[in-house]
Amino acid sequence: MLLFERQERARTIERRRMLSENACADNEELVAELSGVLLYKNGKVVRQTNCLYPNVDANACFVDGVASKDVVLNVEKNIWVRIYLPQPTAVRSLQSSEMKAGISGKMPILVFFHGGAFVMFSAATSIFDSSCRRWASELGAMVISVGYRLAPENRLPTAFDDAYFAIKWLQEQATSNTPEEWLNLHADFSSCFMMGVSSGACIAHQAALRSCRSDLSPMQIRGIILVVPFFGGTVRTSSELTYAHNDILTLHDSDTAWILSLPPGATRDHHYCNPLGPNSPDLKRFDLPPYLLIIGGKDPLHDRQMTFVEALRNSGKHVELLRYEDRGHFTPFPETDLIVFMERCLSRKESHGLAANASKETLDF
Repeated sequence: MLLFERQERARTIERRRMLSENACADNEELVAELSGVLLYKNGKVVRQTNCLYPNVDANACFVDGVASKDVVLNVEKNIWVRIYLPQPTAVRSLQSSEMKAGISGKMPILVFFHGGAFVMFSAATSIFDSSCRRWASELGAMVISVGYRLAPENRLPTAFDDAYFAIKWLQEQATSNTPEEWLNLHADFSSCFMMGVSSGACIAHQAALRSCRSDLSPMQIRGIILVVPFFGGTVRTSSELTYAHNDILTLHDSDTAWILSLPPGATRDHHYCNPLGPNSPDLKRFDLPPYLLIIGGKDPLHDRQMTFVEALRNSGKHVELLRYEDRGHFTPFPETDLIVFMERCLSRKESHGLAANASKETLDF
């Protein structure tokens, strides 16, 4: 087991012991707790400081070849993004001619949604900041990491709403009279990708479905990248039972995350949680761009992820799968996986204007 997994489990055990004692002392009934996020029956939410993954500041000047800055999209709703700009001289040689080809040498855009079970972390969290910096450098792409509102204070679909708000904001930058400077100078809006990790992958999928109902031109979404997508359901799968206690994502923590994030009274078969549930929209109705799924063979959610892959394929969608047999829900992967997929998407002749063949039927998002 990885060192940080052992540390996190030890912290979780001690934290739950202390929380139980505190709840009794305060005479408040604790409904759910996940990694220091506490929800009480009276609606009170307490957030404890997560020292293991602190927030880090953006750096407007280039550090190790990448600069970053925060841009607030909506002050009232606290929706913001952190933009990462790679320095052209620092972009690694892995980038092919397809990746380098763009409008006047401008860079592809990777819109990223961080993980954290919908209730933790932000675009400034160190583990996601370092990943975005690495991807910007390796891919030679501008990375836009979205800071969305968290549950349980803001239950789903708030995170999905915020993600789509960021997508529409990005579209507006392409034609704005006063665009964001870095995007105006360096971004190729016709070569956009969306990517998410864990719950962020769930957000990326929902953002893709929503984007199908809109004309995003001149912005074009070329591909969707889902890394260990955080899906659920009421009926247990074989991988959930097999790896329920053997992964950094335990089955208990997964269930707790949905208790904290789903609308009140919703079950895990709600389509926010189960993309193939009884009330989920039919994937055949959506003109989706190519998908790439990166998953671990020992992830408790492995079976759900594989079923989702098959559903995409059975719906006539282009989907690629990278499966790392010996890895769990935490699945680091080489940047070459992203580069190869993005190259293929950019080399495809057809344009993926997501609204082209979308059903006009109103969907309950």
